[in-house]
Amino acid sequence: MVDHDAATIVPGKLYGLGGAARRDGRISWVPEGGSGYEPLNCYLLTEPDGALLIDTGVAAHADVIARQLQELAGPDLPVSVFLTRFEPDCVTNLAGVLATCNVVAVYGGGVHNPFDFFDELSPAAHVQHDHGVELIRKRPGERVPVSPTRSVEVLSTSLRVLTTFWAYDAETRTLFTSDAFGHAPLAAPGQARIVDRGEDRTGPGEVADTLFTKFDWLRSADTGPLRAELAGLLAEREVEIIAPTHGRILRGADVVRRHADMLLDCLAEAAA
Repeated sequence: MVDHDAATIVPGKLYGLGGAARRDGRISWVPEGGSGYEPLNCYLLTEPDGALLIDTGVAAHADVIARQLQELAGPDLPVSVFLTRFEPDCVTNLAGVLATCNVVAVYGGGVHNPFDFFDELSPAAHVQHDHGVELIRKRPGERVPVSPTRSVEVLSTSLRVLTTFWAYDAETRTLFTSDAFGHAPLAAPGQARIVDRGEDRTGPGEVADTLFTKFDWLRSADTGPLRAELAGLLAEREVEIIAPTHGRILRGADVVRRHADMLLDCLAEAAA
């Protein structure tokens, strides 16, 4: 694992937390033969009177994320947590976050589902049992608070394996895409975790390899409705930053448009 300082995405408003892991064949969503390092991200949205952590990072980065949270939020700032997925790369550091911050609420997307009645299968029961906090569900279209004056919108997505929700922050024009758009690795540990316009060298082949490794069901799917959903989501909101759970952060309207177009083209080619 590689230690990183927090990445300042929008000063005073949005930070990328976490570290990186070598792409050595042990990360299931990395294409075969992938090289370099995989950023494993969570995100802190901040205001003077509150903050929101989107996902918690992995337990292997617990000390790194604790240091980053102490620097940015301290022990007293009220912090809420929103979990985009109940999978290890999003939730295994929840205990570390609860021990580090003044966590006032933990949110997940969706509604109570049939699995919530079975403790061994229910994400809500697991969070309650393992961490002693209630999981509050938010439906798509509802909002999760950053502070009394700022909140993010919960979005549903069909680009998923298990149940997944995205989030949108109008304050910073950021789309949090969970395990999608994670196709830009680090070439070396010291490389910047943010892709800006001048250093965007990701090609369609890298996008396709990552997309179809993570979402292998797309190869035999009718992707037309999925393309329409994604295009509509982007058209309805100003998106200048894409913040995935893994992979480099995409910043700038031109960068976002380019990467969205490459992904949409991959989906079109899959359908063909």
